[in-house]
Amino acid sequence: MRKFHRKFFTALHIIPYVFAAAVSAADDDDILLFDTSAELHHSIPYITLRNKTGSEEATDFFGGERDILRAGHCDVSRTQVQALKSIADNVPFYIPEDILQLDAVQESSVDDFW
Repeated sequence: MRKFHRKFFTALHIIPYVFAAAVSAADDDDILLFDTSAELHHSIPYITLRNKTGSEEATDFFGGERDILRAGHCDVSRTQVQALKSIADNVPFYIPEDILQLDAVQESSVDDFW
């Protein structure tokens, strides 16, 4: 177990340097960290017992308190970060290769959910 922790913390220290070196070695025209053509949009059904906050912002639409059963769909966009793929394939822990963004929340009736 101790070996794993050592590898994990070593990788945490190395990744920023490897990434910075790759970025500084490339020309500005060659750098494409967030490939917008790789952005994908999904509509995902949800069911929750969380309270509505009344916020217009999708990320703050629900709070941390319990409430009645609610359902609907949320729109999520996923942007793949190509620069992390080669790093993620070579470390002993999980590094997400994409960024998820909650774009919108649409409520519907719980009966429509089923």
